[in-house]
Amino acid sequence: MKMIRYVAAALAALFSLQTSAAVFLRAAIEGEERTVQDGTSWASAYTNAQEALTAALAEEDGTLYVAAGVYPLSSNTAVGTQTLKIYGGFAGVDGETLEQRDTQANQSIFTGDKNGNDCYIHYELSTNATPSVTITTMESAPMVVNGRFNPPPAYTGEYDIYAAAINNGTGYSFFSDNSGSTLFTFSNGATFVLDGIYLIGYRNQLFSASGTSTSVTINDCRFFANRGASGVFSVDNLQSFTCANTIFAYGVAETTAAIWNSSPGLITNCLFESIYSTASLRGGVIHLSNGRYPTVIADSTFRRVCRHGKPDLAHGGPAVCINAEYGGTLPLIRGCAFDHCWSVMTASATGCAPIVGTSGGSWCIEDSRFEHNFISCSVKSGYSYFLVGQHATAGRVGGAYFRNTVFADNVIAAHADEGKGNYALGIAGSDCYTQNNYTDAGKHVFVNCLFDRNFAEDR
Repeated sequence: MKMIRYVAAALAALFSLQTSAAVFLRAAIEGEERTVQDGTSWASAYTNAQEALTAALAEEDGTLYVAAGVYPLSSNTAVGTQTLKIYGGFAGVDGETLEQRDTQANQSIFTGDKNGNDCYIHYELSTNATPSVTITTMESAPMVVNGRFNPPPAYTGEYDIYAAAINNGTGYSFFSDNSGSTLFTFSNGATFVLDGIYLIGYRNQLFSASGTSTSVTINDCRFFANRGASGVFSVDNLQSFTCANTIFAYGVAETTAAIWNSSPGLITNCLFESIYSTASLRGGVIHLSNGRYPTVIADSTFRRVCRHGKPDLAHGGPAVCINAEYGGTLPLIRGCAFDHCWSVMTASATGCAPIVGTSGGSWCIEDSRFEHNFISCSVKSGYSYFLVGQHATAGRVGGAYFRNTVFADNVIAAHADEGKGNYALGIAGSDCYTQNNYTDAGKHVFVNCLFDRNFAEDR
C-alpha cells in the first residue's frame, strides 16, 4: 500500500512538471514568418514582452525564458501573490537549458527608451582649489546599438564618470519618451526571480516589494542608464532578499540610484559604477531605511560614484554610496572596495557627504578598502568633515567598528570657509549636531586598520 502511494505521488509530481512549462520570448527576426506565437517553444515564442509576461503568470510556475534581443517594456505586470521568474541570456535554440545560458553573449534587454535615442553625458571633475564639473553630451554614444548595450568610451581622468543623457538632455531630468511606469507590483506572498536580464533607460522605480511572505532574488542582472528616485527598486521586510552578481551603472540619482533597502538581506558580488547624483540627502547608491534588520553588503565594488550639490542632514544626511536613516540599523559591510568616488558640496549645512555615512545604528565595516576617493567641502566653523563617518543628527546616533580595513590615497579638502573659524577635516570621524557640541557624536573603533598616504587640505 505504501508503494502505491509513493508511485502515485511520483506520478503527480511528474505531471506537475510536465504541465508547468516555461513561456518563451524571442525577438522578431527580419524576414521570419512566425505564424504561431503561443510561447510554448522558441519557434513559436512571443515577440512582445508584455504578452509573454502575462502568459507566464498564467502558468503555475510563472517562468519566462528570454532570448537575446531588445524588448520595449513600459506596462505594469501585477504579480499579486503569484510566482514570476524571468531568466535571460538564451540564444533561443531548441534544447537550450538554464545552465547553458550566456548572459554576456546573449543580452536580453528590457528598455524604457521608447524612441531609442538615449546617449551618454560625460562628467569631468577638476580637483583644483575650487572644484568644478564639466558636462559634455555625447550624442554619438548611444546606449544600445545593434541589439546590444553599448558601453561608454574609456575614462579620461581620475574622477570622470559617464551617466545617462536622456533625449540628449542633462541626464538628471528624463523626458516623456522614457518610461516612468512601475514594471512589477506585488502582494504579500509573491516570489520574484530576475536572472540574467538587462533593464535600460527607465525614469522611475521599477518595482517595490514588501511583506513577510514575499521573496525577491536578483541575480546576474544589469541596471543601466536608469534614474533612481527611491532606488531602481525597493524592498521592505521580506521573507528573503538577495541581490547578487549584478551591475548598477551609468545612472542618475534623485536621492538613491540603486537599492532602497528596508529588509534583512544580502547584497553580494555587485558592482556600482559611474553614477551621478545631485540629491542632498540619503544614500546615493544604497539607502538603508529600516532601523530594524541586519543587512549584509559583501564583496562588492563602488567605483566612480559621485554627489554634487548642497547637503541636507534630514533622513540621516547624505552619503555618496551607502547611508542609513534610523537608529537600530545593523549593516555589515565586508570585503567591499570604494575607489575613485567623489563628493563636491557646493554649500554646507553642518557637514559633508561622506563616501559611507555611518549615521543611524551600529555599523561593522571589515576587510574593505577605501582608495583614491575625493571629497571637497564648503566648511563652517565648529563642525567636522570626513571621508567615512557619522552625521550626528538627532535620533540617529550610532557608531562604527572598522576591522582589517585600508584607507589609502584619499583626499578631503575644504574649498570654501563660510564661517572663518575652526573646523576639522579627517578620513574617519563623527560630526556634531550643533556647533562645537559633540555630546551625541558616534563612537568609532578601529582594529588592525591601515591609513596610508591620505591628505586633508585647506584650499
